[in-house]
Amino acid sequence: EKSRSFDDRIVVVIPDRIFSQVANLRRLAAIESLREQPQFIEENVVLQQELELYAEDIIFEINATLEEDFAPGNGSCWAIYEGGTVCRFESSRDFNRSLSEICENYYHFAPKVNHELLNIQNVAGQYLRARNKVVDAILEENAEQYAEGTAPECMVYRATFIRTGIIGNQFETDKGCSRILAEIGNFFEKCSGERHRFSELYELLQGKDYGVRKGTLPLFIAQRLNLTEGTPVIYLKNKELEINKETLNRVNDFPEEYDLYVETEGAKKEQYLKKLEMIWKIKEQVHFKKSLRWAKVIEEMQKWYRSLPQYTMTTKNFEGEQLHQVLSFRNLLKRAEINPREALFERIPSIMETEDLEQTAENVKQLKDEMDQVLLKLQKKAVLIAKRIY
Repeated sequence: EKSRSFDDRIVVVIPDRIFSQVANLRRLAAIESLREQPQFIEENVVLQQELELYAEDIIFEINATLEEDFAPGNGSCWAIYEGGTVCRFESSRDFNRSLSEICENYYHFAPKVNHELLNIQNVAGQYLRARNKVVDAILEENAEQYAEGTAPECMVYRATFIRTGIIGNQFETDKGCSRILAEIGNFFEKCSGERHRFSELYELLQGKDYGVRKGTLPLFIAQRLNLTEGTPVIYLKNKELEINKETLNRVNDFPEEYDLYVETEGAKKEQYLKKLEMIWKIKEQVHFKKSLRWAKVIEEMQKWYRSLPQYTMTTKNFEGEQLHQVLSFRNLLKRAEINPREALFERIPSIMETEDLEQTAENVKQLKDEMDQVLLKLQKKAVLIAKRIY
């Protein structure tokens, strides 16, 4: 009877003969213990080389026994797999075929990316550089340039997106790649309006059914970032990061340290941003990434704040409730580092004491006008007082 808790990837090998190398293992442990004693080595320099040769002979004997008794293809042992299936294999070919079946059953939605230097756990060298170029091109919506050619980045792009059928109609769509992109899409939807750790996605994609190798994941995630509705933000703790190849590589290496948040933008948020751009006279620009638009708005706000007279930056000469808003607004804009999304869509509406973005923009305009006029009002008041006195 199959065990319900048995991992279907495990193959247990039971040899016909009792293991005969226990004595040699003890000798090897004794040699390693002597090697770790500097005083013994110093006093027995001649023995050092002899110990190394002796250890090599022992290791050879142990490995020979392991190969003879524990290799399933030799027909000298039983193999138990898939929770209870017992079999004796007469050849290495039969055993390898069974291993393939085990992997296909366990990872039946593994993506078939036909590139041995990319579809691995850790990509390095020129193919890491090639993958980085393709990731940047995807994020900038300029990846089609790699559809043809013999450069490494062209081979990476075609292997991942064209030959898997994700892009174009030349090839049949790979079911595994489709499922991977669907799972990434589900994760992005879950992150709409709330932060989730990337490790949730990685554990799913690298676990049962999928078994995705990390070498391809930055490409798949970049593709989804490019298609997602709304604007994604990647966090390291509470710091917002620019989405580029370096960030996605770090996410790939340490998914447990990074969060994803997707800002769902509707007509109201678009109008809100346009109103702020109008208030601060920001020229209309084309941004490949919406996060750059947010950063530009905050940058112009801070430039305006830093250009204010010292009196405006410090005075409390504002009426009642408006004073609290001015103090909070000044504290926000004078910070050295500001998270643009958080500032625009959370902090500023909170300061303006409304969740309505249209009303928030109107309140911000009124507050800015008051701050721009506060010194002028003081000067006019001073002139009137001087006239009365003289």
